[in-house]
This record gives sequence, C-alpha cells and structure tokens, in this order.
Amino acid sequence: MEYDPSAGTSDIISNNTQNNENKRKRSPEDVIELLEEKIKQDPKNVNAWLDLLDEIRNRDKPDDIRDAYENALKVFPNSTKLWVDYIDVELSHSEFPRVEKLFSRCLPKVLNVQLWTNYLGYVRRVNNISKDGEAARNIISQAFEFVLAKIGVDRNSGQIWNDYIEFIKCKPTESTWEEQQKMDLTRKSYRKAIDIPLSNLNVIWQAYNNFENSLNKGTARKFIGEKSASYMKARSCYKELENLTTDIQISALPKKRNFTPMEKKQLEKWRKWIDWEKSNPLGLDNETDVQSRVIYAYKQAVMQLRYFAEIYFEAFGYCSQAKNSDEALEFLKTGLEANRTSFILSYKIAEVYEKEGQNQDVKVIYENLIKFLQEERVTLSSIEESVTEDNEKLQIQRKLIDNASDITMVYITFMRTLRRMEGIKEARKIFSEGRKLPYSTHQIYSASAYLEYHNNKDAGIASKIFEIGLKRFLLEPDYVIQYFNFLILVNDDVNARALFEKSVDKMEPEQAKPLYKHFIKYESDYGELSALSKLEDRFNQLYADEPLVNIFSERFDIYGLNVIQDVDLGERFKTNISAPAILDAENNESGDYDIDGESGHIKRARENEYLNEQSERSTPAATVPTGILNILSILPSSVSYGPPTFDPSKLARLLKDIKIPDTLV
Repeated sequence: MEYDPSAGTSDIISNNTQNNENKRKRSPEDVIELLEEKIKQDPKNVNAWLDLLDEIRNRDKPDDIRDAYENALKVFPNSTKLWVDYIDVELSHSEFPRVEKLFSRCLPKVLNVQLWTNYLGYVRRVNNISKDGEAARNIISQAFEFVLAKIGVDRNSGQIWNDYIEFIKCKPTESTWEEQQKMDLTRKSYRKAIDIPLSNLNVIWQAYNNFENSLNKGTARKFIGEKSASYMKARSCYKELENLTTDIQISALPKKRNFTPMEKKQLEKWRKWIDWEKSNPLGLDNETDVQSRVIYAYKQAVMQLRYFAEIYFEAFGYCSQAKNSDEALEFLKTGLEANRTSFILSYKIAEVYEKEGQNQDVKVIYENLIKFLQEERVTLSSIEESVTEDNEKLQIQRKLIDNASDITMVYITFMRTLRRMEGIKEARKIFSEGRKLPYSTHQIYSASAYLEYHNNKDAGIASKIFEIGLKRFLLEPDYVIQYFNFLILVNDDVNARALFEKSVDKMEPEQAKPLYKHFIKYESDYGELSALSKLEDRFNQLYADEPLVNIFSERFDIYGLNVIQDVDLGERFKTNISAPAILDAENNESGDYDIDGESGHIKRARENEYLNEQSERSTPAATVPTGILNILSILPSSVSYGPPTFDPSKLARLLKDIKIPDTLV
C-alpha cells in the first residue's frame, strides 16, 4: 500500500493498531490454514513445513500430529529431524508398537548417528536386563552389532562403539572360559574401532591401552604395537576428513534446488569427500570395505542433496563398476522418487530394465515421466490464468514452451526405445500419441521419419511423415531444414528445391534467413554456379545489411574448417596472439605514445628493425648449415610472439648516463 501524504497521523496509528489487533486475534486454526496454503503452493517449502509441524504439535492432538508427520515424510522421507521428532511424539505417549513400526520404516533409508542412537536407546529401554536377564542382554547385543554394521564407519559413531565396548565389559561371567570369551570380544571390538577415523579415537585408543595393560603387561606391548600404525593412520585420516567436511552444510530438511553458485559449491564439497573415500586413504586391504565407505558417503550425500539428480547417477555408476547391482538400482529408484521429472535418472533406469528384459517396467518409467511433466503443465497453465502482471506471465509462458519441448523429447526417446524392444509398430503408436498433443514440437516428426527410414531404408513412409509435419510446421525454419536435409540424403534434389521455394514464399524474410543460408551452402557444395549466383543475388536483395564477406566465407566452410575465416579474416591469428603482446597492448592504453603517435613497443620494434638492417649491410652473407635451417623451419612464426619488451639502445643510454660516486671508484 502506498503512503498517502494527506492521511492524518491519527489515521495511521488507528490502522497500525487495527493490524496488530488482527494479528493478536489470529487463531491457531488460521495459522495452520495459512501454512497449509503455502505448502500447497510450494510443497518443498521447508520453513512452512517446520512451522506447521510446530503449530500442530502444540495442539497435542495425536491423530493430527501423525497426519502432519506422515504428510511431511511423503515430501522429505529421508529427513532425520522428522523421523526423530515423530518417534519422540509416539514415545511420549508410550506407543511402543507404533515406535517399532516407525523404526522399521526409517532405519533402512536414514543412515544418521542420532537416529540410530535413539534406536539403541529404545531397544535398551524395552529390554530390561535386570528383569529379563540374558535374553534381554542378547537382544541388546544384537542391536549394537546391527547398528555398528550399518553406521559404524561414520566418524560420529565413536560413542556407540564406546557404549558397545562398555556393554561387553559389564557382562557377568561364571567361568574362566566365559571370561576369556568376554576378553576376546572386547579386544576384537577395540581393534575394529581403532581402524576407523572416529571423532573420539584418542579416547578409545587410550582405553584400549588401559585394557591390554590391565590384562597382561607382557602381552600388552605386542597387541598395542600391532595396532599402533592403524591408530596413527586413522587419526591422520580423521583430520583430513574433518577438513573436507567442515564447510558441508547439514540442514534439517533438504531444500529444493535452484542451481545457485552456493549449491554448486556444496555439490563439489560432497564430491571431494566421496573422491577421498575412493582413494582408500586408510589403506584398507579389503576392496569390499573400501566400497562400503564410499557407498556410505554417497548415502550421506543424497540425504542432503535430495534434489541433485546427478549425485544419484554418479552413485549408480560407482556401484555398477563395483559389481554391486542391487545398490546401484536402489540409488536410481531413490533418486527417481525424489526427482520425478529427472531425465537422466528416468533414462538410465529404463536402460537398466531394458537390459534385463523387463519391458513392462521400461514402459512404466516413460509413462510416469510423461504423466508428471503433463501434471506440471496443468499447474503452469493454471498459474498463467491467474497471473496478471506481464512479466510474471511471460515467465510462465517460457516455462510452458520448455515444458512442451521436454514432453516431446520424452516421447521421442520412448519411441526409439520401443523400436529397439518391440519393433517399429509399437514405436508408431507412441508417435501417433505424441504428435496429437497440441503443444508437441516439430522434432517428433523428424525423429519418427528418420526412425522409419533407418528401420527399413524406405524413404516413402519417412517422406509422408515429413509432409504431415509440414502442414503444421511450414513456418519453422529448423523443421524445414531437417526435411530438406532428408531429401538430400535420399537424393531427391527436385523435391528439396521445391520445398525451399515453397517455404521461403510463406515465411517472413527474417524467418527464412537461416533457410537461405542453408540452401546457399548446399548449392555451393553440390549445385551449379549459375544457380548459386542467382540465389546469392536474391539473398543480398533481401538482406542488404548482411556483410558479403560473411556469406561468401560461409560457403567455404568445410567440415568445420574455413580458410577464409582463419587466414584472410584473421581468426587463426587472433588465437595465436601471445599473452605478453596482449598485456603490452593493455599497458599502452594508458597513453604510452611518443610525439610521432607511435606506441612504445612499436617504436622499439622500428628501432630494432633499423639496427638489424644496418647489421645485415655491414656483415657479409654466410651459408647457414642444414641442421640450423631444419630447426628454424619448425620454430613458430614471428607473429606468434609479441613486440620486444627489451630495448638495448635505451639500456646503453642508461648505462652511459649513470654517475658513479667517487667513493665507489
């Protein structure tokens, strides 16, 4: 609302008071409705979700709280905070069966030390050793082993390792054999932990020293000496790991991706950690152990980088190379759940299914991708209708254009995939479906036509498809060029020329320009000079502002090489200018010119040239040996170097004019 200078102070105070009263009167239900509306508009609005959960939790209605957390977990299924808070709510009401179901849902996909520590706490809470004795102890022991097998490589799992070892030590024994068993298990656990770069490694190492010395000081030196190198290695690696992960941001809920520089930096930091793990800095002998650490790092990454499709793809690639196909496929599935419209993940998982002969699964992937993209289109169209501001409307329209291209590309890829799997007839069905969409782009016609042609080398069907597309895309230069190229491919020169004339006759001059250029190039390569000259005359009349030299040089562009551009127009020279020459030219922009208007380096070059000429006149010509000539012939041309930066004549004058103090003579 704009400020009204005519409004009195009392009115402003009255309005502010009224606004404050409205804020005070806003009920929790109103706040919840407002937050739900924000989430409806943007399902990945992290702040709105956190505020909504706080509001609903404050109302202390268990069913409402459960519904809220279940809805949030549909959007953020790997969020540690959501699972921990949800479980705490159920624990506060002693809903143990619900708690166990929640743990069974979240533990397999959320590898977080806090969550797994809470799980251990729950297991110890419901299994009372004082009451249930050895049975409870066995359950707790199995829980510890399960947890450490899953997250024991995490640098923050040191406290769990410590608790496990203390748990083993506390077990009562009734015989020497049982005592020996306990001692062996304790030593084994210590030695496992010492191999891992843990945050409390120094504490565990000291405790291990005390443990061995308390048993037998004679054997302690041997056992401790065996693990000393591993401890030093793990301690050094922990410091490296800390430096690598210091700036990695950990958020309560993964934020949607906006492709910002900060997001790119975060992605690179995660990649550095993963690459560090791949390099096997701990020097592990077992390749499986190395792979476990790398995969664990990838799983940590995807929990934070939930909407970064490439990190899932990279994880898939690593697991595939490691021959771990189950983990590889799981990364793709998880990534696709988070990024429903990801092309890279959809295409890759479709290829995996295709290789396995799972044709129906391939179809489901493509059908879902099309469905999700079409849902986005419906949403965009709805927003476009409600938007009134021109700028916003233009942005939505651009998104709709991009969406149309995206959907068309999926249809094309689906079409090609089906041709491989089930033959050309199935591919035709997808083409028929895709081309009927009012927003599909011209590429679907070109793709189908070429698919038909390469399938049976029959140009007839392909030409018909191009002709059908021409009715819709006659004014699209890119489509006409595709059709033109096809006609040239099948040696149909007559129809190619007819297509050109038909198209440029219908197009506006600016639309037809790329088509003219394309046809000029064709006539130059394969036509007659007389026809080429007439075509150039037509072009020059239509596009008088176009430099003639550009049009002429483009004719002689041969598979990426263009001697006119490179030599006559200096493109090759531009790329060979040395850095010193560029710097010298920049320095002379400050006005380093003499009274004759020459820059310093040009004048020096002229003076040196004069001195060289005088030297050549006074020195009789000499025969240059063949070896020297050979060397000179392979040296770069003089144009590759900048102007001289050393001026011998000025140096001579400087030395001549220097006055040396008498005390130094």
